[in-house]
Amino acid sequence: MEEKYHLGEVPFGVMFHHFHNEDHPSSQGSIDEVAFKKIIQHLDEKFNLISADTWLDKAMKDELKSEDVCLTFDDSLMCQYDIAKPVLDEFKINAFWFLCSSLLEGNLELLEVFRYFRTNCFDGVEDFYSVFFKAFEDSSEQDFKKLSGFDPDKYLAGFPFYTLNDRKFRYIRDKILGVEKYNSLMCEMFSLRDFDPASIKDKLWMGLDHAKELEKDGHILGLHTHSHPTMVAGLSYENQLSEYEVNKVYLEKHLTQKSLTMSHPCNSYNKSTIEILNNLGVKIGFRANMAKIQSSGKFEFPREDHANLVKELNL
Repeated sequence: MEEKYHLGEVPFGVMFHHFHNEDHPSSQGSIDEVAFKKIIQHLDEKFNLISADTWLDKAMKDELKSEDVCLTFDDSLMCQYDIAKPVLDEFKINAFWFLCSSLLEGNLELLEVFRYFRTNCFDGVEDFYSVFFKAFEDSSEQDFKKLSGFDPDKYLAGFPFYTLNDRKFRYIRDKILGVEKYNSLMCEMFSLRDFDPASIKDKLWMGLDHAKELEKDGHILGLHTHSHPTMVAGLSYENQLSEYEVNKVYLEKHLTQKSLTMSHPCNSYNKSTIEILNNLGVKIGFRANMAKIQSSGKFEFPREDHANLVKELNL
């Protein structure tokens, strides 16, 4: 089991992804407005909750204290804008928003489409897993045999809220199939439920106008790659550079602030990633968990997943 920092032991961010209300369906790990408010109140009472602009300034001056905490949002999700932003307005606090430029351009990002598909086109996520595991088993005997290397006690141990099937699914997706085979298998499954991914694009992601509104209201907008690959560390140096450079050029072309911040998609990065971020002039970055790592630096600030706070606070 990975050793973790305790909250308040080091400066940290809280990582948010999915929210639900009457317009955005409930999904695995999503929270509503009420739960979000309770998390903010808890952080404000127990730690020093500060706005993203203050956090960035303190981080660049190496003045962050162990109790300092900020709020972060990944993946350019429309549910965040619709549900979380009004709450932030109410509390008068700004946050980090880590944006994928491909999504702001109006393109589909299959990772989120697949999440919507498994959440809304099946009788719960376990129903999806059952169908997916069967489709995987049927697709390639050679690939199926590779599942023997899966150790649920070790794989994604830094994310204790994942179930056994969550871990198994992600192992198959990232370690066995890879992007092309996984995408192909999932797209084949669309026909089983008569699902058209283009029909839900505007429900899932913010556009450039939303990003400009966030900036106008004082939020800090940062990098999250162009197209959100799930395994950045597995990309070549050139492909990693393209992902972050295109992301940065797009944001700085359409927004007034410089892209000085970022977060690592799916917590995947390596030494090449750090070198690229340095060369691009990025100042700070966030990991996706609270794991204690051997050589933390300015691109490895830890984050607590909101799912862990939901469990702790019994929300």
